[in-house]
Amino acid sequence: MKRTDHDVCERISGSSEEEHFDTLGSLALQQRGVQWHGELQVRTEVHDRAISLLHRVAKEIMRPNRLLFFIERDRRGAWIRCSPVGGRLLRGISADFDRIQADYPLHCFSPVFMTFVRIRRYVPINPASYFNRHEPSALAEQILAVMLRFLGLLQRMLRREAIKVGNENFRRGAMDNFNGFIDSIDWLSQRRMSVTVLRFDLYYRKTGSQPVRLDDKPDVPVLDEFMSYRERFHRSLDRRFADALLGYAWVLEYGRERGFHIHYLVILNPRGHEDHLGLVDMLGEKWRVLTEGRSEFHSCNATTYTHRAVGHIRLDDPRAVTGLHLIVSYMTLASLFVKLDIQKKFRTFAKGRFPKAASPKVGRPQHRAPGSRIKISVAQARASYLKFL
Repeated sequence: MKRTDHDVCERISGSSEEEHFDTLGSLALQQRGVQWHGELQVRTEVHDRAISLLHRVAKEIMRPNRLLFFIERDRRGAWIRCSPVGGRLLRGISADFDRIQADYPLHCFSPVFMTFVRIRRYVPINPASYFNRHEPSALAEQILAVMLRFLGLLQRMLRREAIKVGNENFRRGAMDNFNGFIDSIDWLSQRRMSVTVLRFDLYYRKTGSQPVRLDDKPDVPVLDEFMSYRERFHRSLDRRFADALLGYAWVLEYGRERGFHIHYLVILNPRGHEDHLGLVDMLGEKWRVLTEGRSEFHSCNATTYTHRAVGHIRLDDPRAVTGLHLIVSYMTLASLFVKLDIQKKFRTFAKGRFPKAASPKVGRPQHRAPGSRIKISVAQARASYLKFL
């Protein structure tokens, strides 16, 4: 049965702020597996769903009085059963952890995820195959005992202070970046009713190289060149727009298929910058000239989205605000689970030019989008399954 927007919003509104973050982070992580082919988004074969699933399961199995695995007996033997939470745990630990880590070279994973990786060896391969089938009672008891020992070990590991503190520290940067970015947009909306938003992606390859192929080893030395060109590009962007540049943000990522790349969000004074498609094309040409053709450029302004958050938008339009929130979540919240770890001097996320504090004026402009900054984003994203990149 198809869920309505109202149904999803009601369910979301009852969950905690941490669950809101995790939902948005899961959507952001899933979008990492989308690659652009012309104007089409094509999802590549990645295993990101298991990452966020295991984080969800880690919370569920720590709740009291959870019966995950049990036996139903009859005269001929027994059925080995699992609860819905147990089923999610089985799906999670059946994931190909080697492939997941291969999908994210140059990344580090959360302490929670690495806990599952370390103790996965204590259960059989494909443990779900032992459930919902009839077995002799003695064998069913043995299988149940193995799963309960594994569950007990997992719960003890997740209760360790080092795991809990380590995971909180791992998540803090992503949450701080999200909150700071949302605050910046909120403070800007108190001063401006309309803006022009540019959204684009930068790619680069070094002299003499070929475009990145699937499963190529990461070319870390190219990052020095790439980030040097990014700094030159950003200086030209500063000069070109001057005081009309109201805010910007960028995030560095690494993907198996595209190598290092940068997602940019640029917000401008709309006066004199109405032709957002032409402006993005101009920036794309500047990037190609700077890199002497050793680059690619993708314009998101030419793409149609469920929530229009690029081009000329009004900051009192709830749909536009939701779209901006979803872009912010993509740029920040995948790092709740896995983050780029290049162990170099380069930053992986930055923003600037936004107002540094809320408007000193009392009150807010009328017709402001209602609801919390997180709840709007999650409710709309979950209701529509929208592609927000």
